[in-house]
Amino acid sequence: MAIGLPRWKFKQSTSKWMRMVVLFTVVSVLGFEACIDETATLFPAMHFALFAIVSLALTDNIQEHYFTFVTEYTQAIRLVTIFLTGASFLVWIVTTIQRIQTLPYVQ
Repeated sequence: MAIGLPRWKFKQSTSKWMRMVVLFTVVSVLGFEACIDETATLFPAMHFALFAIVSLALTDNIQEHYFTFVTEYTQAIRLVTIFLTGASFLVWIVTTIQRIQTLPYVQ
């Protein structure tokens, strides 16, 4: 068990619900980018998807089962990927808003 870092002991249903919400968000963002086909916002969306998948994969059960002796390091990696997921999502939102604001008006 990690000594220096916080452990999240969510219920199985809560953890599953959070994973489903994040995966739905990832699929929605990537689907939006596939329909719009704009490279300016595609890179933040890909970074968001990459970090979200990594942070979702490192659950407490996975850490305890596969990374028993380095649990504190995997918890640190999980915290960093959660932070980078949020940062990438914010960058994607800002670039998408800027792109929508600079669209030419159709008259």
